[in-house]
Amino acid sequence: MLIVSEWTSETFSVNIAPPATAFYPLEGRKYTFSQSEYTGNLFLSISNQFSNLTVDSNLTEILQAEWVTFMGEYALKGKISIKGSDNDRRLTQVRCMIFQKDLPKLIRALVTADQQFLKNYPLLLDAPIMIHFDTIFPEYNGSIQLGSPRQYLMNPIVT
Repeated sequence: MLIVSEWTSETFSVNIAPPATAFYPLEGRKYTFSQSEYTGNLFLSISNQFSNLTVDSNLTEILQAEWVTFMGEYALKGKISIKGSDNDRRLTQVRCMIFQKDLPKLIRALVTADQQFLKNYPLLLDAPIMIHFDTIFPEYNGSIQLGSPRQYLMNPIVT
């Protein structure tokens, strides 16, 4: 279960997988956040495809996001799949609440980790960030808007 605390270079790592660079790709640039079930360490993969977590079975995918065009402008759209007991609405509700609370920290980590890319594409600094929650319970499905990358680079997240 996602518990976001203060990250250090020992607990958070970023992998920019070729052919992705600080310049490429723009549209379709994909981010996969995962967390170790054993250590709680967070991993961010940046690529032109979502990370394949089957190579390391102790990793749990937390968030997938990508740059897309939306209504003629760029947007960072993401998805969080809330998994758990198929019959446990309460557990799903709690997990959604935890993710909503910790999501700004994840977005800050993503934006900070890829800030050289954002410097190369300043038009993305004001692009909307939209995250969709996907669960088996329709009442917990939905999307939230989380501002833009600029606010995560400029304003501290208050916990």
